[in-house]
Amino acid sequence: MKKEVLGKVEQQIMNTIWASKDPLKPAEVRRVLGEKEHAYTTIMTIMKILTEKGYLEREKKGKTYFYKALVTKKDFVKKNMSDHIKSLFDNFGELLVPTLYKEISKDEESLELLRKYVKDNED
Repeated sequence: MKKEVLGKVEQQIMNTIWASKDPLKPAEVRRVLGEKEHAYTTIMTIMKILTEKGYLEREKKGKTYFYKALVTKKDFVKKNMSDHIKSLFDNFGELLVPTLYKEISKDEESLELLRKYVKDNED
């Protein structure tokens, strides 16, 4: 079973794109992620791959490509995570809920979000 829908750098790039109201050049994404962390060609290649996967759209202006998301973060999560969560429930049943709770409870903010969601969605 695949552990991630997107690789780590793909996720970082998508989060950067989603956080921007304007289309971004690979150099701008690289700057946000930390120029020393990734080569320009790496960012450019991954953004091209994300375009081929249907997550990004690119438009050429002059000699430069600008990228924007084709799907919102919310829609991405709904589409991709529901299949993974269903698979986890189908395969691991009663082990999943306690494991998720244990992980969520490590962060008070996440735990409070879970409590609020449960309260708001009771009956």
